[in-house]
Amino acid sequence: MTRTSRPCCGEGCLCTGCGYLKPCDSFYGTSRPGRRKHHGAKCKTCQRAAGKERYGALTTEQKADKARMNKRWYLKNLYDLTPEAFEAILAAQGGGCAVCGTTSPTGQGNTFHVDHDHSCCPGGKTCGKCVRGILCTRCNMALGLLDDDRTRIARLDAYLSKTGVMQRG
Repeated sequence: MTRTSRPCCGEGCLCTGCGYLKPCDSFYGTSRPGRRKHHGAKCKTCQRAAGKERYGALTTEQKADKARMNKRWYLKNLYDLTPEAFEAILAAQGGGCAVCGTTSPTGQGNTFHVDHDHSCCPGGKTCGKCVRGILCTRCNMALGLLDDDRTRIARLDAYLSKTGVMQRG
């Protein structure tokens, strides 16, 4: 598979997949500092269709290998973790979520999520030194919605600890 790119003229380009002249924003682009913007030879629609066709042609074993490679890339590039380190953290937590202990994560991707201190590394990528643990989807989302705010979490706990139902006048 050869990837071709060409300089962007800004006026529209001919897609080598469908043969139509399309605006430049219909193509996936690459731009590097100090270099002219380039984009692919095929439009986004043709690129997606070709990707689905390639993926559909894979065997179940090849798809599993691809999923493992994607997870390896994801963990390394976002959290500076290897899959082995991820599994070691999970095992140290008893094989489940560090908060609720579930061993059967549900939700987004049916997988566990890496929790890290967002104040250390704002943005998408972490330094790898601020990983706090592995969480299930629910606990990860709850922590995110509470902005890791210990005061808010304590107040929420106190609120849930109150007994009785508020009476309406």
